[in-house]
Amino acid sequence: MNGLFSSYTYHPFCLILLFSGALASGLLGSVRRRRVGEGGNDLLLFLWCVAHWSFASALECAAATVSLKLFWAQVAYPAAVSCPVFFFLFATRYASISGFPPRNWIPLLFVLPSITVFFALTHTRRHGLWLAVTLQKGTSLALYEQGPWFIVHVTYSYALLVLGTILLVRRAMRVSPHFLPQASVLIAGSLAPLVVNAAYVFGKSGAPRPDGTPVAYLFSGLMLATGIYRFGILDLVPVARSLLVETMPDGVLVLDPRGVIVDLNPAMATILGRKREEVFGASAKDTFRDWRGSFRFFEGEENRLTEVEHILPQGEKATFDVQVSTLRDRRSGS
Repeated sequence: MNGLFSSYTYHPFCLILLFSGALASGLLGSVRRRRVGEGGNDLLLFLWCVAHWSFASALECAAATVSLKLFWAQVAYPAAVSCPVFFFLFATRYASISGFPPRNWIPLLFVLPSITVFFALTHTRRHGLWLAVTLQKGTSLALYEQGPWFIVHVTYSYALLVLGTILLVRRAMRVSPHFLPQASVLIAGSLAPLVVNAAYVFGKSGAPRPDGTPVAYLFSGLMLATGIYRFGILDLVPVARSLLVETMPDGVLVLDPRGVIVDLNPAMATILGRKREEVFGASAKDTFRDWRGSFRFFEGEENRLTEVEHILPQGEKATFDVQVSTLRDRRSGS
């Protein structure tokens, strides 16, 4: 037992990684208790990968021998290569890109990460990911000399992070200014891993140094958690999308508890005479200000059916049957 503990040298950064893993695990449990849509499921997997990566990296950082460092790096890499993929999938769901990527294409996103894991696990026979792993004399820090596949791995991971960030920015530009705080939180969280990892990989110093990327990904998780609990970012994702049929002739509108429009189908956009992106994030009270007797119908939680009158953009007077239904959260009971 003493020999086991003597194989590890714990220092402050190891404790930071352990704390990051514990915090990511706590976030995972907290988010899991909330009702989430598809984007939320990707977020759960993202947080699981961050926790796994942080714990394994803490042990890799503390390991005092090359063999132990290589072992824990191999344990960490499946989660490390999956973080950018799950972040990208979350971004596509959040940006409301319907049908992208197709479900049968999602496994293709893991092809290159799987090859990266293969090279990590077979390092002693193949040196595609790392050419050599050496300890810096007098320390427990290791230098991983980059192999030819490492550049492919880094390029692919950065591409997913950049594409995910672009999707979040585009989403932010399409919605109301009311959502700028949420968008800022998401963008800050998406850029952190990219900046920290680039500094680690392409830093000018050739000396071994700790990889702070797991902590940066934890920062991303914290930003997303802040958005969930402070701003309700998952409320902006059309969680009722699976219940809506894009081609149905009836107009469908989804409001969050604050009375903000978070989704609508093309038929409703036609009725309103506005583009969908112009309506996203708008207040229902303002949108239906000219609809006689309509907005009071959105107040309260009862399911109701009534008629309202409105002058269409073409100048014609029309009467609409309006039905209001409350979507309830089974987990929270609200």
